[in-house]
Amino acid sequence: MDNHFGDEAFAFQPWETPFENSDIELIDVDYSEGGALIFRVRVQDSGSIYRICFEHVSAFRVLDEHGLLELWEKTKEHGGRPARTTFKVRNHLWTKECPISFAASWRRSMGAQSYE
Repeated sequence: MDNHFGDEAFAFQPWETPFENSDIELIDVDYSEGGALIFRVRVQDSGSIYRICFEHVSAFRVLDEHGLLELWEKTKEHGGRPARTTFKVRNHLWTKECPISFAASWRRSMGAQSYE
């Protein structure tokens, strides 16, 4: 699978990490001075801490329960994911949401009134 989204087909892809099949705990999320998005995770079994750095981020969003349910259903349809904890996915419903929903949720977080 390549990085192109043009065919709009739902697909999983491996994201190989030292903890791809381990239970992990998210320790924190932060931006560096250079604008990189940095996550730190702790592997439950070993206690090891890993730093994940995304250097070129234009936006990020946390997937809610509804989005996760879609991924779990697709897991069944596709015969599994490449790994339990870390994997790549493309063309799921979150990528097709209306941009207005992003703006509305941001406005609510800033205390603005919404008329949805």
